[in-house]
Amino acid sequence: MATIQMSYYSNCLDRIVPVTAVIPLEPAPGGKKREGAFPTVYLLHGYSGFCTDWLYGSRISELSGRYGVAMICPSGENAFYLNDEGTNDRYADQIGQELVEVTRRLFPLSHRKEDTVLAGFSMGGYGALRNGLWYDDTFGSIFALSCALVTDQLASLKPGQEGQLMRNLEYYRRCFGDFGALAGSDKDVEALARRYVKKHGSLPEIYQACGTEDFLLEPNRKFARCMQALPGRTRYEEWPGIHNWDFWNTAIEKALDWWQETHP
Repeated sequence: MATIQMSYYSNCLDRIVPVTAVIPLEPAPGGKKREGAFPTVYLLHGYSGFCTDWLYGSRISELSGRYGVAMICPSGENAFYLNDEGTNDRYADQIGQELVEVTRRLFPLSHRKEDTVLAGFSMGGYGALRNGLWYDDTFGSIFALSCALVTDQLASLKPGQEGQLMRNLEYYRRCFGDFGALAGSDKDVEALARRYVKKHGSLPEIYQACGTEDFLLEPNRKFARCMQALPGRTRYEEWPGIHNWDFWNTAIEKALDWWQETHP
């Protein structure tokens, strides 16, 4: 097992960016031994996080060896993994294209879409859904955990309701643009799911989970209903839990177990 803290110059962000990589050079005892290039899970952190969050908060080193998959963790700052038209910081392009290309050059990773997973929790769960559906030639599977699916709330926000938000309105406008234009846009994950099906005939593989005591439960249930109405291999699960690493540790293992059923 190799754990690598690295950085590279990102053309999408016009600066040096950090990345954590976990590469299963040898399988864990009893783990999956794979021949050739490794399947890869790109793991996105939540709000106020960093590229080391998955490494220190979860058991990805153990899971990498058990399942024989590489784990790549970028830093997305607090930008919801979206391109910022005001600053030209292209976080979405960095995740959906550049990071994949860079890490495939550096490490023995599979170049096949079906071996490439985009995963995340909270803000990173939104980023995984949005970018996994948008960069539809890159990712074959999506793990969306406790997703911060805030676009419906922003689109329906009325004067005086700003106090319901985690941050001020200007922060959300910076990330999402005009709230009135969100529905049906490339930031609306339900619209993106329908677009994906229209283009490809079915959804990518999507595993979604949320805790029953999580403050984001209802928007996650709403997207699950949308997902279940569309063709494709998908699963939504919920069980007792809140918005924390206890839940995400269980969820990422469940997601990998489910994914492995069709990726032996």
